[in-house]
Amino acid sequence: MGAKELDILKLIVGRGLLLTSIRISLGTAIAFAISHLMSDFLCGVSPTDPITFLIIPSLLMAVALIASYALYQSSNFPNLIKLIVRLNLLLRIIIYEEN
Repeated sequence: MGAKELDILKLIVGRGLLLTSIRISLGTAIAFAISHLMSDFLCGVSPTDPITFLIIPSLLMAVALIASYALYQSSNFPNLIKLIVRLNLLLRIIIYEEN
């Protein structure tokens, strides 16, 4: 009875990556849309630098994956709802730091 550990791992890491990918997509779209407004302040970099728009989101996804897996490893699953709330708060902090 109950959930298997692999199911819980998929739930935690999957939800973490889903939330992160949604927020990264929105943030990247907004940054791309308003990047031309900041073009006067950039030196030696184009407003839509492809390296920046590819590397930074990839790093954020990697951090979210590591954080989600670490959260899975550190918990002993006494209360899954508390665990999901902690994961959501952790990802909000990561995305807030990005902006």
